Amino acid sequence: MKAPELKIAENCPKNYISLIKEYWERNDEKFKIKVIELQEQYNFGKKSQVTNLVKSYSQYLIYSECQKCNKDFLYKECHIRQDYPNNDFRRGICSDCFLAEQKEKWEKEKQEQDQIIKQVNAATPPDICDKLSIDEIICLQTIVFHHGCISNILSEYNNMNIINQLLAKGIIAKTDWFSYEYADSLPALLDNYFKQRITDEGFSVNLLKNTSYSQRAPKYRCKIKFTKQIVLEPGVEYLCGLWGNSNGTASFVIKPVNSRTVIYCSDNNEQLIYIPNPE
Repeated sequence: MKAPELKIAENCPKNYISLIKEYWERNDEKFKIKVIELQEQYNFGKKSQVTNLVKSYSQYLIYSECQKCNKDFLYKECHIRQDYPNNDFRRGICSDCFLAEQKEKWEKEKQEQDQIIKQVNAATPPDICDKLSIDEIICLQTIVFHHGCISNILSEYNNMNIINQLLAKGIIAKTDWFSYEYADSLPALLDNYFKQRITDEGFSVNLLKNTSYSQRAPKYRCKIKFTKQIVLEPGVEYLCGLWGNSNGTASFVIKPVNSRTVIYCSDNNEQLIYIPNPE
């Protein structure tokens, strides 16, 4: 292994060169002379003045032997004694070998990621929502809403039993400590499951029962993105309806009272017709 190398700046005052050499001189894994001794020997008022001078005019280069290719490489540039590494530097690897290791690691992670994507895609057929419980669908909706970010998901959803069920079924997969992976088709499948019905007169949407433990949380909820603008006119009287379905969802509708309101129940597509009583 290449021996340490001391480099002294060309503009270093000649009367300080010997001080710098003594500062960096080592014997039996230790520095031969203490800084306070150099301070007294060269008539400095403070130890920091010695250290600052050495830092300004010198570099002490530490080399190591790569544990992969056995070549010597620059391990560290030291400017003061506190920079000097411990004995672990003798087990280092050079930058070329480090990059090669990282490339191999990245390629392995890419293969694992591709395998995970195949797994979740295979576990997510078009009718997946019909095969899951309402609690599982709520969980998936939360995961998709937060794009798989675990910290954001757990800040809102804390039922780990349901998450573990989805992991066991392969519908989601934990790629690392930070995210869940899911099928590319899942957002569209969930959107279709909660499909909104919008007409010129009003709209209806299915709501899920909320499993949040918070007493302030709504009993039913649903995250939706409207496909067209909805305007509720001032001065117009509207009919609002909310009822539970046998599958655990609730249907909500709002339409003007002067129109014939047709609602399709999510259980069996049965038409529920609401006609307001004349006053």
